[in-house]
Amino acid sequence: MISASTDEDWELANEALKNYDTPPSAKVELLNVSENKTYKISFDNEPKFVIRLHREGYHSRAEIQSELTWIQSIHGSNTVSVPLPILNRKDELITTIQTPSSNHRRFAVAFNFVEGVELEEDDSADHFETLGSIAAQLHNQVIAWEPPRGFRRFSWRLKDAFGANPRWGAWSKGVDKEKYPYLKEAVDNVSRDLHRYGVSSKVFGLVHADMRLSNVIWVKESYSPTLIDFDDCGYSWYLYDLATAISFFEHKDIVPELIGRWIVGYERIRKLDNADKEAIWPLVLFRRFLLLGWMQTHPEVEICKRLQGEYLDGTLHLAIRYLEHKLPSFSRSVRYP
Repeated sequence: MISASTDEDWELANEALKNYDTPPSAKVELLNVSENKTYKISFDNEPKFVIRLHREGYHSRAEIQSELTWIQSIHGSNTVSVPLPILNRKDELITTIQTPSSNHRRFAVAFNFVEGVELEEDDSADHFETLGSIAAQLHNQVIAWEPPRGFRRFSWRLKDAFGANPRWGAWSKGVDKEKYPYLKEAVDNVSRDLHRYGVSSKVFGLVHADMRLSNVIWVKESYSPTLIDFDDCGYSWYLYDLATAISFFEHKDIVPELIGRWIVGYERIRKLDNADKEAIWPLVLFRRFLLLGWMQTHPEVEICKRLQGEYLDGTLHLAIRYLEHKLPSFSRSVRYP
């Protein structure tokens, strides 16, 4: 448990908890820190649900409501398993709380707790086939679904990574003058290639936008996957979900095999053409540059502390291979036993 005296967010999570039906003995424990903080709520000697405390200013109430609306739609479609949001005592999905030190409002949302196993990046490549299948099912659900009036989510377009006000920060911050020319050329080529790929409804729509193995919980009883953490969901290329699957280790030697496995799983449900497959590496680089900016603005997050300069060096290595056309092609059929 985190000390209430040193963590204002912990106090806010406890304040949010008062809006739900829980006994006084309920415990609040920090699970995860990223854009938001997620807390596990336990009582009667077992975890019951989680509370996600939203970072101030990252999402509006309407955007959070839209995320929850999509999750409910996915659940109703019986396509992909997702944890459902929980109503508070006012029969609302979003709880509004106020910071003790200011008049600023913060939002909190509760979700059913999913008991299971979280996998890491170096687990069996077979799990990437499952990721691909989950993504294809999700994309089919989106294409068949009509969002309600007032539905609002942000986008993950070129301007959101390379524009004047990149969402997660400028990728170039802290890049030394020797590395900058190579990285800038890669950014220009990624922009050109993705502009050529286009944003037609066939390739661009609502996506999860953080579909890593760590956001899939494998339920213990059935070992079936449940997709969590839709906080970054928004409008982007459908194959951006593939790029996010290899976040933080895009430069590793195993990645081409993992991508191949993901494609196999995806194409069991939804076919890709050569133009889609040729867009994979540009999208991987696009995500990599987004994360490079994110790491500059989130130094307190554990993975940023751990990777530090290593991530910039890996980005440079990947960018040079991309510029020299030395990354493997996925345009031909991918076959695995």
